[in-house]
Amino acid sequence: MIGIFIILVVCFIVMTSFPFILALRTPKDEQATLVVRSDNVKDPRYFPKAFKEILNKALEKGVFDEFLILSRPEKFVYSEKVNDNVIHDLVICRDGFIAVGPARFEKEIYSENTVVLDEQIEARAVSAQKLLLMNKCKIVRWCDGEKETYVGTGCDLGVSTTSDDYMQVMEDCVFHRLYAPQVDVMRCGDSKQIKREKRIVDSSILQELKNADETSCDVAAKDISIIYENSNIKGNIITKDNLVIKEGARISGHIKSRKNITIEKNVIIDGNVFADGNVIIKSDVRVTGNVFSQSDVYVGYNSIIGQYGKIKSVIAKSHVFLCENITVFGYIGCDDKGYTLQKEKFLELLV
Repeated sequence: MIGIFIILVVCFIVMTSFPFILALRTPKDEQATLVVRSDNVKDPRYFPKAFKEILNKALEKGVFDEFLILSRPEKFVYSEKVNDNVIHDLVICRDGFIAVGPARFEKEIYSENTVVLDEQIEARAVSAQKLLLMNKCKIVRWCDGEKETYVGTGCDLGVSTTSDDYMQVMEDCVFHRLYAPQVDVMRCGDSKQIKREKRIVDSSILQELKNADETSCDVAAKDISIIYENSNIKGNIITKDNLVIKEGARISGHIKSRKNITIEKNVIIDGNVFADGNVIIKSDVRVTGNVFSQSDVYVGYNSIIGQYGKIKSVIAKSHVFLCENITVFGYIGCDDKGYTLQKEKFLELLV
């Protein structure tokens, strides 16, 4: 009996340990490291859409003793302007709404028109057609300007800041997730004024890439570390080493490294970029696809990620650093914090 018991114990240990042993023996190349399917990403505007749906249903049911029945009874105010320092109630406005700072809104702000949050306003969440956050505003959860979202300098953008059409964010802001079909990071400079001018992106350079003389190349089986200046490559690049793509290179294909990827200025990549380490994108770079990193992503001055009319993603496991005068067509997200930076501060990070 003792012998049978010992055999059963050994079998149990082997069976429970097998998955871990198998994982250890599986080559890293065969283990999934980055989820890239865009159809697995939840709607980036889920929060404002869900809130608006709940609120409209509550308004249809009517008001009961100054309360709306949302997930629970919520006291609210109809107002176009609030001057109090602390607002405890949900704010609803059919027309435009202006909040004068400094002030704190402990509930949501909803308008079917434009919402303007003055400097040093803190709000739990905001839903509007057009949204203007002036300098040094703080969003606790989310904010959304369905048509346009403009963000001044030094803002804390909470969990999610979105627009269904266009977003402009100035320098020195902190965020977790940004989304719009076009997101521009700009610089106020000494004027401290939001520019409210959509950045025009020249797409002719992509046609030049298609017309360029190409060196047909598939280097998936090679562990290369450098793509030389002014190279024209057609094919995917996969390496276990740090990869540096030198100035002026043109690549039609996807790029993946088990370590860091550095993309020097004036490089064009018609494809996706994936790295287990950092992705460092320097000035005047164009990447038409997605950018993913298991560490940090740096997007340098005057660079463009994605293409107009096609939603792409910049995603980092840790941080995203966005220099002024860049454009991302789509989604930007990180598990830690993201930052918008003046050119001088961005370059200091790369030293």
